[in-house]
Amino acid sequence: MNAIDVSPLQSRLDTGVSTFCLTVRTVSDPGSLPRVLEVFAKRGLTPSKLFSVATGADELTIDLQVAGLDLDQGGLIASQLRSQVGIATVLTSVKSEG
Repeated sequence: MNAIDVSPLQSRLDTGVSTFCLTVRTVSDPGSLPRVLEVFAKRGLTPSKLFSVATGADELTIDLQVAGLDLDQGGLIASQLRSQVGIATVLTSVKSEG
C-alpha cells in the first residue's frame, strides 16, 4: 500500500490563503453599486467575484469575494459599508481554499 503525501495540502492550509466574502443589501439606485465598490478601490483591492441582483422593487443584493483579504481588513471594510446611507445589511464569511 502506498502512503499519501499530504505535505502540499498542509502547506496550503498553513499559508492561510482564504477568500473573504460579503453580502450587501442596499437600496436599489444607480449609485449603490459604485459606492460599494469604492470602498474596495480606495484600498487598491479588486473583488475576485461580484454578483448583483435586484431582489425587490427597491432593493439590491450584492455578493462580493476578495481573495487573500485578511479578517481584520475585511472587518474594517464591512464596518465602513454598514455606515453608508442606504445599506440595510452587510453579512460576512470566510471560505478556505483547498
